[in-house]
Amino acid sequence: MTSVLFHLLVVFMIGLFLANLYFYPVKDLPVDQQVIFFNHLTPEFIKDALGFFGLGFLIVLPIYLSMRIYKRAIISFNLDSIDIVGEKVKLSFQVSSIQNVTFLDPHRLNGESVDKFYAVFLFDNDRVVRIRLEHYLQAEDFIDSILRYSSIKTNSYDFNVIADGFQEE
Repeated sequence: MTSVLFHLLVVFMIGLFLANLYFYPVKDLPVDQQVIFFNHLTPEFIKDALGFFGLGFLIVLPIYLSMRIYKRAIISFNLDSIDIVGEKVKLSFQVSSIQNVTFLDPHRLNGESVDKFYAVFLFDNDRVVRIRLEHYLQAEDFIDSILRYSSIKTNSYDFNVIADGFQEE
């Protein structure tokens, strides 16, 4: 769902950018002349498109941001499923439906850890679930719990950003 909202935001931003290009020639005119340009010289379909893209952006942005906020939950590792239960979240995944889990441990430019650990679950139906551990020190236990499932493929990335470029280890 968040990818659909993201793509809608991109479409709305492109529409607003194109509208901005249309009004670029009059940006240096006084405000009263800009109003006259908008009211009398701008075609109705551009006015309608501007309203559509602007209103759509203003409606979709808060929805998208609220869906991207991390929600507190407890993860439970069962024999054949992984359950994530919280106040606003209730997810249960069959281990057999998980294709891959990627562990991400980002670092700052100077090489020190940002103390945030992410796990990205990829499922058979191309669904993606991203988890960020609240406590960085629990990362090792989390990885050990995932590795107990022999059917799940895992990748681990320790991102180090160095002065002369970006390097993955």
